[in-house]
Amino acid sequence: MAWAAACDPYYAVFCADIAFLFAASRLLRCHWQPGGRRAPGVWLLDLGIFLVFGLVLGLAVGQGGRFEVFGLLISVRGLYAPVFALTLLIAARALVYLSPRLIPAGLPSPSALGLTAAAGLTGALLMSPTLYGAARRVADGTWVSPPVYWRSSPAGVDLLAFLAPNPAHPLMRWLASDEQAAHPTVFVEYTAALGLVVLLVIALAVWRARLRANGWFWMFGIFTALALGPFVHIAGVNTHIPGPWALLRYLPIVNLTRMPGRFAVMAALAASVLFALALTALGRRWPHRRSPLLAVVAVLLLVELLPAPRQLYSAHIPAVYDIVRADPRPVRVLELPFGVRDGVSSEGNFSARYQFNQTRHGKRLIGGYLSRVSGRRVRKLKSEPFLRGLMALSGGAVLSPSELDDLAAAAPAFSARAEVGWVVMHPELMSPAFEAFARDALDLERVAGDDGAVLYRPRDGGRPNAFRP
Repeated sequence: MAWAAACDPYYAVFCADIAFLFAASRLLRCHWQPGGRRAPGVWLLDLGIFLVFGLVLGLAVGQGGRFEVFGLLISVRGLYAPVFALTLLIAARALVYLSPRLIPAGLPSPSALGLTAAAGLTGALLMSPTLYGAARRVADGTWVSPPVYWRSSPAGVDLLAFLAPNPAHPLMRWLASDEQAAHPTVFVEYTAALGLVVLLVIALAVWRARLRANGWFWMFGIFTALALGPFVHIAGVNTHIPGPWALLRYLPIVNLTRMPGRFAVMAALAASVLFALALTALGRRWPHRRSPLLAVVAVLLLVELLPAPRQLYSAHIPAVYDIVRADPRPVRVLELPFGVRDGVSSEGNFSARYQFNQTRHGKRLIGGYLSRVSGRRVRKLKSEPFLRGLMALSGGAVLSPSELDDLAAAAPAFSARAEVGWVVMHPELMSPAFEAFARDALDLERVAGDDGAVLYRPRDGGRPNAFRP
């Protein structure tokens, strides 16, 4: 777990989830009694399902409206709440029918408790730097925890994404929309791609080779359901059917994952183990056909997972940053458009490319991108009038002449206080009026331009003694 946390903190959360499921499987047993005696009041559940289904059907073909129940006025226009209620009613009805009973499987042995305690202490020791930093942030109130919204929180992967081949496959590139091609996060956050070969081999082993691996099947099913996100999407259509993540996203530790599509990593892990067990079971079922079977499956996997041609991206850094790098002064670089961005929000229009360019020039930046930026940090930046105005202009806002005059009046003091030594503009991302305003307000002179980046220097900041060494 500590090793996984050192690679990516999300994997530590996944390890905690696996540990919880493992412990639950050892401490509890579930016995199902389908059918059985008809419980009293079941007709109320059936009536509720019938009525709420009628409401959902009416909303699907109509536009919603208002109705009154026992004097209480209810307004319903969307499908989220009604479908959620219908899902809960159906789940309750299924539980009544299946009648599951959780039975303790016995207390763990002293040796098991000792090994668990040793593992926990060892993991805590190895992860102590991360745990200490997190604890300090929680204690001083600077821990960043983005709010979780009922309808607009991050979505999960599409259900059909589990059946799709590798997104880098030539066929998938041909089928991909322009939007998917333009946004790399679609590839990163919304890809599952277990493929048909793996799933068909597992299904064949269950059918013909009597594959039994209940623990791994449960793990695959649970993490697949979590990866679907708060509401299930099929072929890009929001069914409004809530998944387990609709409720689990509010639980501590579990909600640290934030992007439910990342649970597809764990679903792929479980599918990989099931795939290996399936091949073993099929080899035992037909020992004389084992080699041809493995060869056929290997060829099919190569065809399905082929990532060709490999997509490459330019790592070119414009030459203007070499000029900034040669400046020995401890100055800051202001890139326009300007802003602050994190994984779920954006103020202004900051590009992570600025930080990539920073690896060349090595100067401090104003603004930036982090996975999570606290509201306190954003408010602190906005308390500076000039930066607040730059954020507005970078985000496409139109300021009045008086507001632009006030902003220009605040620019010289800000430039001196922030030690702005260089300004880099990206004209393709800015309006001509914004460029002209920035040049005049900061009193800039053009130095050089290359590959869409234009380098400016404040005239006062160009003097060798303008900043302390």
